[in-house]
Amino acid sequence: MQDLTHLADLIRIRNYVNNSVSNIIGGPAETGRIAEFVAAQIFDIELARTFVNKAIDGWFRSPASLASASVNVKYRSSSSKRLDNENSADPNDHPRYYLAFRGPKLLKGPASEKTLPFVIDSVYIFDSQELIPSLVAKGGAHIGPAVKLVHWQQAMIYPEQFNQALILTDAQRAALQLFAPRD
Repeated sequence: MQDLTHLADLIRIRNYVNNSVSNIIGGPAETGRIAEFVAAQIFDIELARTFVNKAIDGWFRSPASLASASVNVKYRSSSSKRLDNENSADPNDHPRYYLAFRGPKLLKGPASEKTLPFVIDSVYIFDSQELIPSLVAKGGAHIGPAVKLVHWQQAMIYPEQFNQALILTDAQRAALQLFAPRD
């Protein structure tokens, strides 16, 4: 019974924290919504007014090279090949860009021993006009939710800047560092 009482206390704290997060982001305190809010603040993205837009979370306002381009924000608590893009070769089923946040690589072990905190270890930007045809060429009509490691490496903008589509400022790097994993 002591564990149940302690759990109930922790759930009350969690509910308070979730309510506080919801008040800040203007929506449910779900991981994906938090990631969208963080992306909008750091990368000057105008978020869609509703959460039901097919494949589009918002539009870049800046830099000029990306202005008005649609974007879908993805978040993974750990380093994974999954982008969870639409399984379609039709460009209309994709935003212009996928902006992906990933957490650190998890150690091997039972799932019950893993926690999935909201941390940002790396950031990637994929141009769907380049990515989707490449995935179709390699995998046929079924492109699936996973992206090959080479595409992830080419898309990285943080902590290292390999992709030049979105050059990070010092202020953006500092903002991303706020969400870095803590030892």
